[in-house]
Amino acid sequence: MTSFLDFGFITEFAGLDWRGVLILVVLVMCLTTSPTRSGIRLLMACFVLFLAGRYLVWRFETLPDLTRTPLPVVCWQVGFFVVEGLALSGAFLTWLFQSRYVDRSAESTRLAGLMERQPLVDVFIPTYNESAYILERTLCGATAMDYDNYRVWLLDDGKRDEIRDLAEDFGVGYLRRSDNAHAKAGNMNHALRHVLADVRPPELIAILDADFVPTPRFLSRAVPFFERGDVGLVQTPQHFFNPDPLQVNLKGEGLLSDDQRFAQGVDLPARDAWGIATSCGTSSLVRVASLQAIGGFPTESVCEDTLTSVKFWTIGQKTVFLNEILTQGLAVEGIGELLGQRGRWSLGNMQIVRSEWGPFSRHSMPVLARLFLLSLLMGAVISPLMRCLIIVAPILYLFFGVLPVSVDVVELFAYLGPFLFVHYVGMAWLSRGSCLPILTEAITTVEYFSTFRAALVGLLKPLGHKFKVTAKGVERSASVFHWRQIMVLSLPLIAYGVGIYLNLVEFPLNVANAETMIVICAWCYFNSLMLIIAIYLCIDLPRSPHTDLIHLDRPGELVLDGQRQRVIISSLSPHSAIVKGPALKDPCIDQAMTLHVEDFVLPARLEQTNGKPEGRDGLVLRLETDAATRRRLIRRLFSGEMVNSVEKTEALTAFALALYRPLRTT
Repeated sequence: MTSFLDFGFITEFAGLDWRGVLILVVLVMCLTTSPTRSGIRLLMACFVLFLAGRYLVWRFETLPDLTRTPLPVVCWQVGFFVVEGLALSGAFLTWLFQSRYVDRSAESTRLAGLMERQPLVDVFIPTYNESAYILERTLCGATAMDYDNYRVWLLDDGKRDEIRDLAEDFGVGYLRRSDNAHAKAGNMNHALRHVLADVRPPELIAILDADFVPTPRFLSRAVPFFERGDVGLVQTPQHFFNPDPLQVNLKGEGLLSDDQRFAQGVDLPARDAWGIATSCGTSSLVRVASLQAIGGFPTESVCEDTLTSVKFWTIGQKTVFLNEILTQGLAVEGIGELLGQRGRWSLGNMQIVRSEWGPFSRHSMPVLARLFLLSLLMGAVISPLMRCLIIVAPILYLFFGVLPVSVDVVELFAYLGPFLFVHYVGMAWLSRGSCLPILTEAITTVEYFSTFRAALVGLLKPLGHKFKVTAKGVERSASVFHWRQIMVLSLPLIAYGVGIYLNLVEFPLNVANAETMIVICAWCYFNSLMLIIAIYLCIDLPRSPHTDLIHLDRPGELVLDGQRQRVIISSLSPHSAIVKGPALKDPCIDQAMTLHVEDFVLPARLEQTNGKPEGRDGLVLRLETDAATRRRLIRRLFSGEMVNSVEKTEALTAFALALYRPLRTT
């Protein structure tokens, strides 16, 4: 091993020798530059991968002597090294994909200028059990797009007459079938056969989940990419107008990014630069000819969206990602729903890995596509195992005196510390705060309760699984404790406390290495923070019934008893509003008033005063609009001008929310 690989990070960095200065220069250069610049991303990726390789080479030399070490210790240390090596391979793939970035907005504009005609687009909105309340919102957006040549189809697998009537009211197509075979994919294939038999078959299919509302520009911005004959699929990001469990349970609405922001805003643009962007099941368009070439929407996996992308790669069709806010939808409202959704994704991905289109497929496929499929396996199986070992390792030392690596802990930190530091700082920089240490580990730890089991099921028994629809629009008036997850997460916390007490209080003479004990205590501390945040996440807090409120912060007027008062309209939905400014004397619940905003005149009644009798901190109003006004308001709110998504999370804000969460009451 060269002397360059041998440098001790702590002592030499403290002395600011040339290697410590190099680390500072590279980090400062990267962190003061936009993460959208591919050259800087590549530099950061190379730096992280160098430190990871340096650590892995050193770790290999620390493996125990098989002839002198007890067999249980050998099994533990070698097993830890194997899983750690595989986990580092997953990190290698992550940074490989993140080393590039592409923004296709300018390309969309350029290709739009080359279009001589507008191809016919059929918009598919598959639905099973979503309410008319949710579907009305989606249809309002779908029927108001600024594209001249498209049709909308409501695909009702729930066979509901009220949904048929809703489709007729909006003047859109309505289809239902006799069975529910193959769930969403089967529903769309049934519709595909129907529209292909039409005298005017479509050239493109747009897919919207039942709860996703498109902006007017959705088709006009995405369709131009199909001017390129090699493009088979265009995906746009998913944004959400209601807070997800991460934001609600940590009381970080409006401050924390949602759980999907890294995947939608960071990972997909990066993978698109490598030509391996994937469909997310909604807010996407596909070329009908390409779809016919692969036999329609795939039914071999419950993740038909990802498998569609993979099959397109095998026939030479490109999948591209347009990172513009063109749709908004409902995020899952509770941890139970989130675990069900993530479990389905994990199961579907492993079905793909096990299928003939997996990473070792005989089909023609780009090398990076195969690496992407391997990364799915790493994330679903290896990452949960690694997290489990990280949680268990301090316990084994505290009770049995066994470390996962038999070396001086200062030396361990000198090799592992630089990699972890640069990796976490780099990911936070790339993701604009949506991927933060401890916080990200907490949410993924909770998700592993579902995803790991589902991954094993998908690997061992890939066939015969039903598609489970994720419940949306759930109201929750009381807290829900997910006791099974809470109890499992609490066990390591108890073990850490008992182990540290025994080592430091009851049997202090057994602590042979004070430095090791300090490191183990620090390890327990960070694990405990992660586990405590994970426990917070497993307590679903009550949610407001007003899930579709769009943040507005615009001036308006409130007319009450003939008197006009200027107000600030904080949030607005088709059914309710939150206004700030007026001070009402003896406010009367259900009192009639009128809200004026822009060119809307909205009859309303007082529903709540936000806990203040005089209503100084805001009024919650229940709107009483007619159907025509409500639908016009929906189209205005979901025009794309007003977005609830948090694009950037401040690290200090995120950690403050996590640490002080029990103290916050509002």
